[in-house]
Amino acid sequence: MRGKRFGILLWLMLLMAGGMALAQTAPFSVAVTPERVFLKPGEGVQFEAQLFDAKGNAVDFNDFRWIVKPDSLGEISDDGFFVAGKMPGEARIIAVMSRGGVRYYGEAVVVIGTPPPSRIKVIVTPKDVVVPPGQQQQFKVTVVVQNNASVTIDHIRWAVEPGFLGKINSKGLFQAGDRPGQGYVFALVEIDNAVYRGRARITVSERPTASISGTVTDENTGEPLIGAHVLVQRLGHIRWMRTARTDSNGTYTAGKLIPGLYVVRANARGYLPEYYDGVQHLSEATALQVSANDSLTGIDFQLGHGGAIAGLVATESDSLPIQGALVTAVHVVSQRKRHTVTREDGSYVLNSLPEGDYAVFVRAAGYKGEFYDNANSLNDATLLRVTPPDTIAGIDVYLSAGSAIAGHVSDAADGSPIAHALVKIIKPRDHRPARTFLAITDKDGNYIKSVPPGRYFVYAVARGYRGEFYDDKPTITQADTVEVLENQHTTGIDFDLVRLGSISGRVTDESTGEPIANATVIAFLEHPAVTPVAVANEQHIRKFRAETDSAGNYTIKNLHAGKYYVLAFARGYLPEFYKEATNLGDATPVEVQDSTEVTGIDFTLSSGGSIKGTVFDAQDSTVLAGAVVTVRSLDHRFRKRAYTDQNGVFRVGGLPPGKYILYAKAKGYKPKFYDNVDRASEATPVAVEPGQEVGGIDFYLPRFQTRLGTIAGTVVQEPDTSSESSVQTPIVGALVIAIPTKHGQAYFDFTDPFGNYRITNIKPGEYVVLAWAPGYLGEFYDNVRDWKSATRIEVKSNEVIEGIDFALGKAEEGPYHIRGVVRRGMGQNRRPVYGAVVYAFRAGKLAGSAVTDENGEFVMTGLPAGRYKIKASGVGMMTSFYGGTTEEAAQEVDLSNGQSAENIEINAEEVATGMADQPAAVPDRFQLDQNYPNPFNPETTIRFAVPYPAHVTLRIYNILGQVVRTLVDKNVEAGYHQIQWDGRLDNGDKAASGLYILRLEAGDFVQSRRMLLMK
Repeated sequence: MRGKRFGILLWLMLLMAGGMALAQTAPFSVAVTPERVFLKPGEGVQFEAQLFDAKGNAVDFNDFRWIVKPDSLGEISDDGFFVAGKMPGEARIIAVMSRGGVRYYGEAVVVIGTPPPSRIKVIVTPKDVVVPPGQQQQFKVTVVVQNNASVTIDHIRWAVEPGFLGKINSKGLFQAGDRPGQGYVFALVEIDNAVYRGRARITVSERPTASISGTVTDENTGEPLIGAHVLVQRLGHIRWMRTARTDSNGTYTAGKLIPGLYVVRANARGYLPEYYDGVQHLSEATALQVSANDSLTGIDFQLGHGGAIAGLVATESDSLPIQGALVTAVHVVSQRKRHTVTREDGSYVLNSLPEGDYAVFVRAAGYKGEFYDNANSLNDATLLRVTPPDTIAGIDVYLSAGSAIAGHVSDAADGSPIAHALVKIIKPRDHRPARTFLAITDKDGNYIKSVPPGRYFVYAVARGYRGEFYDDKPTITQADTVEVLENQHTTGIDFDLVRLGSISGRVTDESTGEPIANATVIAFLEHPAVTPVAVANEQHIRKFRAETDSAGNYTIKNLHAGKYYVLAFARGYLPEFYKEATNLGDATPVEVQDSTEVTGIDFTLSSGGSIKGTVFDAQDSTVLAGAVVTVRSLDHRFRKRAYTDQNGVFRVGGLPPGKYILYAKAKGYKPKFYDNVDRASEATPVAVEPGQEVGGIDFYLPRFQTRLGTIAGTVVQEPDTSSESSVQTPIVGALVIAIPTKHGQAYFDFTDPFGNYRITNIKPGEYVVLAWAPGYLGEFYDNVRDWKSATRIEVKSNEVIEGIDFALGKAEEGPYHIRGVVRRGMGQNRRPVYGAVVYAFRAGKLAGSAVTDENGEFVMTGLPAGRYKIKASGVGMMTSFYGGTTEEAAQEVDLSNGQSAENIEINAEEVATGMADQPAAVPDRFQLDQNYPNPFNPETTIRFAVPYPAHVTLRIYNILGQVVRTLVDKNVEAGYHQIQWDGRLDNGDKAASGLYILRLEAGDFVQSRRMLLMK
């Protein structure tokens, strides 16, 4: 994923990271308090946010809003009262403030309930550390596995975000830069070809040697308040927070503070919270300057009692208590609000209210909101005079029903309630997408959701249960609609969900009979027992997995009824389908029924062959540690990789019998195939037999010397928009090929453990670059599926073109494969196409991909059962389909009942790739090319395409989102355009080193690129 999507996403990630990734010279920052809070499902907490300048003064802002990510975990009001949902998880509360056309971000974290533990958790220690500029810090990784199972770490990749904080080496040793800031150290840990992420917060600053202390007393009596809570929070882009409790003398000390400006807040049960100095709101707080080794004393608080309003919220019809209703007290003069939620018995208490007149408003799901006492507006509300420390009791509110759907979700077997079940309420609409409302059941299995009057389909599902439509229907086409009337609850929309099935068994060593721990067992769903609409509602789950315990036992839970092919594999063993089948065609499927456990699905794995060798420096025969060796079977069905140890030795085990070609690469060296050749077609195959090790497969890599041209970049997994970091997971062993648009040799490389590749010694000319990896969807640069739409790379002698990056999407997963060949030309002149990308589509959706080798052959593995259409795109050929000239006319390939597809031949019409294939004088689309060179100093060239006369703006932004240079802002004629940026700002000053965002806008078209100015 690149181009417009990647540029905008990176920009948003940098901004959304709040104080973490922004430049430290930004004039304003957003403080959010509290910064971290723990809630039970359904509980609420009040947040405050304020924009401060660099001197700690609260400043005005033009616009303000709250964001909850993910929004499924709760809701937040305009004034910052967050109510947690019913699901456990970790939510980020983001305050977005605008001033002078620039947005600023602050952030807090809410931990709701107890999130389910991860099977594998990566812990980076120390978890939160301060490192002075220029100094070092050693980080370590610990991997925690459920059931205390042991795992082997194959590789660790370290990263720092943002990069200006410093550098970290392959051993986890961090070297701080010379600028203060805050961010994270990430450890990307590879275990059995899967990558797991851990992180630790790092602050580059002076050591935390300062403290703030004082007393907290009763405003009226002067008596010390014991156990009062004091929060000390730093302002600015380095977030730092410390808490303290008062002792028997009412004294507190908050220590280990780094230098900076702080606001201090004190609160105690039954008292009004207060910021220093004697104010109630963050915007009024006095900021305190703390320097290194300071002991700031006398920061005292005199807390006054607040008043309270208490009462009950119940239904108007039958006086039943309403749990989770939101109760708001509005101070009629200041319009400031206090919130709370009702308890299980419907009761509530609004504490810590300053003196004044209040109106109370109540709302709840399924009911009409109203003011006390039975009023529809603030003007008609009964006002309550609060006089601290008194409590006004008996403020009861009885809500009348609104239009809603309500019901109960239970276990069909024993009738027990199902908590946290998801209920989807679907409103069909003519010629428009259906509107969906979501509800979550409480601990008693009940749900209620306000919806407008009308007719709805209702669907319920829960983890471990089969989803269904009301009333006990598997599909929406069979489902009954539910009618909702004005101001009435449609009740009794109940569900009795059926438990899903499971598969269990044992995995042992074939020769010894000993159990194999940490083996992986995967069940691939072949055909659901019902029409798969219900399955589709559960995110198209088609693959389920489990790991064996120390006794070799496993259980795969939550399986839909249907037919499964089950596969087991473990480190050093050959994979095996049930029953003892070496391939899918010989496998015995396993039938699973609802609410049943299929037992005895056992596996006896046999040891595979192995290849061992050493990687040397060709010049002096010293060993090369950390080199990557890729092993691939000649039939493309099997690929593994290994890293050399400190002695330069690698070993690849668990290899099925057959012939393999090997490829070795190391940083700073030219990669080689075995035995010391540059092309796969010239490689010496290595034959492997069961249970035997082939040794002496050594490599001698020559040191790299830049000759001719070079193309370099990274290949990562497609960014996850829910991630709070722009550090993406690298794809190791991805194949990157540079193919000339004119006749000539293609060049390639495999990515290293960091996802980096470097294709060297490329002859000058124009190239199309593609990237692909097993289990991912291949693409041409820049984020296109067709080579003719690819951004072409002009290679010159002795030049390095960097930043040719790829972010590949995940393919679907299954046990099937498609094998074939791609050729171009006619009759006897047909020639294999090297580097063509072959795509498989199922029901119009892209499911998998593969890349052809030098013989034009491909094997697309890991596909689920289904009917597919096959498309191929490669340089020098028309985009072609298997068995037809268009996708509609293409022949379908059926993968089912254990039978994969073989001998798929795609014969493509040949097209010219020379000058006739160059872009026309008038382009067919808007396009912003990557600037060249990049990185640059001080000038760079920017090219863009305009398909028709239009008003175009081309601007450069810094990472704060501020415009620093406008290059174009005018009507532009159709054609290809080029402009230089001299590295200067609009005011004529030279731009500082760093990351900039280049943004092209023309009507609705927007595209962004990253530019790196390095001095």
